[in-house]
Amino acid sequence: MHCITSQLNLSQVDSLRQQFKHYDRSDDGRLDLLELRQVLEDAGVADGNDLEIVIESLDKDRSGLVEYSEFLAGCVSLASNAVKQQLQTAFAIFDLDGSGSITLDELKHVLTDGPNSEVSPTRPPSAAPGQKPIVQVLPDGKTVEEVMQDLDTNKTGRVEFAEFERYLLAEHDKTLSNGLR
Repeated sequence: MHCITSQLNLSQVDSLRQQFKHYDRSDDGRLDLLELRQVLEDAGVADGNDLEIVIESLDKDRSGLVEYSEFLAGCVSLASNAVKQQLQTAFAIFDLDGSGSITLDELKHVLTDGPNSEVSPTRPPSAAPGQKPIVQVLPDGKTVEEVMQDLDTNKTGRVEFAEFERYLLAEHDKTLSNGLR
C-alpha cells in the first residue's frame, strides 16, 4: 500500500477534513442529517431520491449520523479509480524481471532491500554455516513469506496482477475502515 499511497495527494485528504469540520457545526466528529444534506446540496447532489440514496450509502453503521471515517471513506471511494491507476505502477516496481508476475524472491528484494538496491533479487538470504537464514519481519509484523501467502491466492508460487490488485484494494478498504475511526 505504501507504493500506492505515496502517489496520492495528501492535500486532497486535508481539504476533505477541513470541509467536514466546516459542516460539523456540533464539532462532534459526526454529521447529522441536516448537516449532511447541506454538504450534498453544496456539492450539487440533487434533492429527492438521489440525496437519500447518498445519505444511506454513507451511513454504513445505520446510526443516522455520518461519522468522519464514513464521510472520508465515501469520498475516498470516489478516488478509488486513482488508486487503481497506481496499481499497475506499483506492480511494476515489484515485478523486477518484467515477467508479468511477482516471485517470492522479487517480493523479498523489494520489501527488504528496496527496488533500486544492487542486491540480486534471486540471491538467497545469507546465514552463517550451520545456521538457519535470518527471517526478516516487516513493520506490520508479518514475514515476506506470510505476505506472499496472502497475495498468492491461486497458490502458483507467483503473484499475478489480478491477485496483487485484489490484495491491495482489500488492504486499502481495511485501512479506511480501521484506521480512520
